[in-house]
Amino acid sequence: MSKWARIENEDEYKISEESAQKAVREVLDFYEIDTTRDDKEQEKVLDGYLDSFMKAYRRGNFENKQDEDHGFCVVQHLKNGDKLTYRELRGKDRIVMEGFDNTRPYSRAYAILGKLSGHGEDVIKKLKGKDWKDAEALAMVFFMV
Repeated sequence: MSKWARIENEDEYKISEESAQKAVREVLDFYEIDTTRDDKEQEKVLDGYLDSFMKAYRRGNFENKQDEDHGFCVVQHLKNGDKLTYRELRGKDRIVMEGFDNTRPYSRAYAILGKLSGHGEDVIKKLKGKDWKDAEALAMVFFMV
């Protein structure tokens, strides 16, 4: 572990690791995402994003819900008390990422999260700190769909 690694503080977590893993698994299973990779380095990077995603659930920053209008949703609770609801990803939503190749992951993240939240890219671009890191982890999940 790096000497700069942040010490985990269990007091900041609102739900158990087991419950958070279940929530992440619910997203992965809903989208039928296979997380196995032949390349160990690629798998390590993927695991890092999924660990960040799980920690966001543990802190209470994400929750899953079903909505009659929007289907399976992931709700992000922001530090300022606002919420962003990312509705279910559908085939037509992926089109917003077509103009960006894999060398532009942030542009792809702004595009897909802005589309799914219904607020556009500018709202996502204004996220900062932990709110952005959490959103980035969610975007990486959508990239795997």
